[in-house]
Amino acid sequence: MENQETVVTPEEQQQRLIDQGLYTSEAVTVLSSPEELYNFWLDPTNFMTFTEQLEAVHQISETKSHWVWRALKGGKTIEWVSEIVEQKPYLLIAWRSTPESDLRLSGRVEFVPLNYHRGTVVRVKMAYDLPTGKLLNLIEKTLGESPHRNLKINLIKLRELFEAGEIPKVEGQPAGNKREHETKTALH
Repeated sequence: MENQETVVTPEEQQQRLIDQGLYTSEAVTVLSSPEELYNFWLDPTNFMTFTEQLEAVHQISETKSHWVWRALKGGKTIEWVSEIVEQKPYLLIAWRSTPESDLRLSGRVEFVPLNYHRGTVVRVKMAYDLPTGKLLNLIEKTLGESPHRNLKINLIKLRELFEAGEIPKVEGQPAGNKREHETKTALH
């Protein structure tokens, strides 16, 4: 009997990750140019301004950076070194963690300009490579949150940062539970 190796195409591998919940993607439209967003994304220290779960990011070289993530609601930190593996100016950036990292992941961001200067679609795809095909709930237990939810929230904050110049926060704001009364009053 011949020893036949099974060849897995990138599409099949992506589908396996989707099936296991180890792949997530999200997109947001930002009223900014691909050039501004691309240049912003290239500086990993910028992620501290819109990613709540990050404790620190340090640039090691032009293509490598060291990331510290607050997992389990800040009860544990996970560290990895990320390296950029593909760049197409103003179009895409792809990265992956190095083998010695606590967390194996890879990602890609694409910047798609909209017609008539209506902004740019920022599309992010992330894949987690866990040994023996562990499930997403393991990631959620490890990180303390859903990777997809975090990605979505962080992209919304990125949009707010670019469009409003700041990220609105509820800390220090009046309690929202009195708003129902304000609405009723406004209707009378």
